[in-house]
Amino acid sequence: MNNIFSCNFPNYGFVGCTLTDEQLAPIVKEVNDILNNLDLATSRYTANTLVGHIVKEYKLIDSADHLESLVNPLIKVYQQSFGSVNNNLLNKDFKLHKAWINFQKKYEFNPLHRHTGDYSFVLYIKIPYTMKDENSYFSHLTESANKAGTFSFQFTNTLGQISSWNIPTDSSYEKRLILFPAEMNHEVHPFYSSDEYRISISGNMISDKE
Repeated sequence: MNNIFSCNFPNYGFVGCTLTDEQLAPIVKEVNDILNNLDLATSRYTANTLVGHIVKEYKLIDSADHLESLVNPLIKVYQQSFGSVNNNLLNKDFKLHKAWINFQKKYEFNPLHRHTGDYSFVLYIKIPYTMKDENSYFSHLTESANKAGTFSFQFTNTLGQISSWNIPTDSSYEKRLILFPAEMNHEVHPFYSSDEYRISISGNMISDKE
């Protein structure tokens, strides 16, 4: 055999980054303001408009413009890495369509779903467990089979089979931002080993197509 070669078919993935305390400061302040006054945050309540099986979800308002400024550079990174699912989105400016804060408790979860808009993101503020904690809770499972506490993407591979990519979103993911196409199917599995809130911010970015 001579001139052996291989080829990977192109596909879309996700990109991520870690934010500094300074970059996160306005967002963390708003999160803490809501957390300290959950009973007074009824005007921000948004759980009844989302698919998440999470009781406490609230609109992010005060730091929305700041968050938008943090997400936009990552969209450029995404397009440099994967191109765009729609060529009309290349080199466009993007606006934050909406963002919400998830105060997720033990056993709560987000079923398989996708978002509106062009790109979506998740920013992890606080994750009160480690994957070791979660794996030990289901010690009869192998680590690869245990999805407790993970964030999963679902996609179709080149054989037409449904595949998944599981992200071990534990305390090591605090301050991390993950960005992906809004139409990419994903789900958030429940965690079991902590009674504290897992706090994250989700949102959608939409381009100015005019």
